[in-house]
Amino acid sequence: MVKINYFTTPIEYYYTLAHEIIHSTGHASRLDRLVKFAKKNEYAFEELVADTAASYLLQHFGQATDSTLQNSASYVTNWLEALGKNPYFFYQAAKQAELATNYVLKEAL
Repeated sequence: MVKINYFTTPIEYYYTLAHEIIHSTGHASRLDRLVKFAKKNEYAFEELVADTAASYLLQHFGQATDSTLQNSASYVTNWLEALGKNPYFFYQAAKQAELATNYVLKEAL
């Protein structure tokens, strides 16, 4: 992660940090999600998971703002387009995001 002063607001830093932490849950020794996503559509799916879970984490800690939610919605929309706008992908990503969020919260406490 780059230093916090490179972000417009502290919450943007923490949102990005949460997003990257969620990617780390995909390692084979954790939730074993990343090996499965080598192709572009699989990478798009992983990005949906990470961004959705980052939103969950910010909401959990009472740090979600209109700005972070709007940014996340835009980000998710772009990746959904890469996946062919199939709502099933978002459902599956949300399910994986919940698992990742729970993993992070369990490890943090």
